[in-house]
Order: sequence, then C-alpha cells, then structure tokens
Amino acid sequence: MEIPRFSAILNKRTPHCEFMISRQSFDRWTKNKREDHEAQLKQQIYDLWLACEPQNKIAEVVNISPQRVNEIIAEKSGSTQK
Repeated sequence: MEIPRFSAILNKRTPHCEFMISRQSFDRWTKNKREDHEAQLKQQIYDLWLACEPQNKIAEVVNISPQRVNEIIAEKSGSTQK
C-alpha cells in the first residue's frame, strides 16, 4: 500500500487559508499528524528494505529520493550505509 506524503497533500491545497488561520497555527495544530505520517512512511521504507526490495524501487513506491531512502534505512538500522 502506497502512503502519500503528507507534505504533498498540504501543498495541493492550503487549508490554513480556507479557515483564515495563520500557517504557523496550522502547522502547530497538525504537527502530531505530520509526525505520525513521517513515522509511518519510515516504517514502510524499512519494511520494504527488510523484504529485500532494492532501494531504487522503494524510492519509487514511496515517491522520495533514493538518497533519502538510504538515509532512513541507515537511521532505522543504526548504521551509516553509503
């Protein structure tokens, strides 16, 4: 299951403008949701890596750069992969 990036969802629309609130307030109110989404995305990347999927394929599935995939895998596995 592909998880859309939360920032991509926010960039399509600007809900803070629709509700007449500042971007800072909107960001503060949605902080937990964004953090949860990022944790879910990192877990999906790590699970795919543990399933022996190549990093370029993982990058395509989650729609982020292969370099960022490598960083997340290194962070989750506690190593410094290059």
